[in-house]
Amino acid sequence: MGRPYVKSTGTVQWFNHRELALPRLRDAVKSMHYISKDAWDVLTERAPPQRLMKDHAVPVKVLRREIKTKRFATIGQLEQFLIDRYRVGVITKTEDVRLGKVFKDEMPRDASSEYARYRDSRVTIERSTEHLEWLRSRTETWKPLPLIG
Repeated sequence: MGRPYVKSTGTVQWFNHRELALPRLRDAVKSMHYISKDAWDVLTERAPPQRLMKDHAVPVKVLRREIKTKRFATIGQLEQFLIDRYRVGVITKTEDVRLGKVFKDEMPRDASSEYARYRDSRVTIERSTEHLEWLRSRTETWKPLPLIG
């Protein structure tokens, strides 16, 4: 963690609603696991400004339920589970409304990946060449996180 994920007060930067569009946080927002195509266009000023939302690919409610039902023998197993399943990204408010109509706090029954809610709600989640290049330019040891689980 660290800046820009921690505020100057030492508290966590949550990236809710209006904060996502603040110029000083734009790099942190672009560094999230995924960004919808429409949200990327807003962040790169190719689309008119609109409200952006932070979203968990697998809803926290689902993650909690999965953690409660699984038996983790070690902290390492729990850590690996979270590495495999926890993804935070950015979508537009319009996409959030569309997503919430069907999958607000649930995953599709046939979820083949962490991103199944987006696929089934017609929200385009992609890593454009431009986004990948931007990520690479920000870190020497950059390694892409898996987009499709």
